[in-house]
Amino acid sequence: RVAPGAAEALAWKQYAVSAGGAFGGTVDNAGLHEAVGADALDWLWAGFDVCLLAVGQQASGKTYTLHGHGDADPASAHAGLVTRIAAELLARIASSPGARGRMCVALSAYDV
Repeated sequence: RVAPGAAEALAWKQYAVSAGGAFGGTVDNAGLHEAVGADALDWLWAGFDVCLLAVGQQASGKTYTLHGHGDADPASAHAGLVTRIAAELLARIASSPGARGRMCVALSAYDV
């Protein structure tokens, strides 16, 4: 796991890119969140932009992995990475003294 603090020491023009891994059908969304989403959340919290990219065959579960079921509770087994990360980010903001009213969160999601 790469800590955001290490990346902050880099010059502003340098970018850190890492592949989260290749996951098969045996990993559920909670496992993926632990393997990839937690790091993404730490990078977001450190002020960096984050890109999640799911690549695979047609009907292999890319959209489900990122978005889950549209109405899924963030704690449910069917919540996707985007839902889980967004819920945890908003919870961090809500529990951080002085952060409320001073942070702007924007999300773009593309399904191609």
